[in-house]
Amino acid sequence: MGKNLVTGGLGAVGIYLVRDLLERNEEVVIFETKAELPPFAADVKGKAELIKGDVGSWVQVIEAVRKYNISSIYHLATLLTHSSAADPQASFRTNVRANSGV
Repeated sequence: MGKNLVTGGLGAVGIYLVRDLLERNEEVVIFETKAELPPFAADVKGKAELIKGDVGSWVQVIEAVRKYNISSIYHLATLLTHSSAADPQASFRTNVRANSGV
C-alpha cells in the first residue's frame, strides 16, 4: 500500500480518519496549516508525518504528493463557519477553490 495524504488531518473529522488509517497500519502524511501537533493529537506523534502546507496552493499539494509518494488523498481541509464569516475570501480559497487543486 502507498501512503495516504490527509488534508485537514488535525481537524474535527480529520484526526479520526488519521487514527483509523494508523490502526490499519497504513502510512499517513498530514497536510495542515499547523506546524505542530496540538495536544489532542499527541497519540499520532511519531506515527504520522506532519507537513505544513496550504491546500489552496496546487504547487504545494503536488510537491507533497511527489515527495512522499502519495497514492491516496483524503481531502478534509475546510474553514469553520466562524472563520469563514471573519474572512470570506480565505473561506472561498479553502472551501471551494482548493477542491479543484486537490
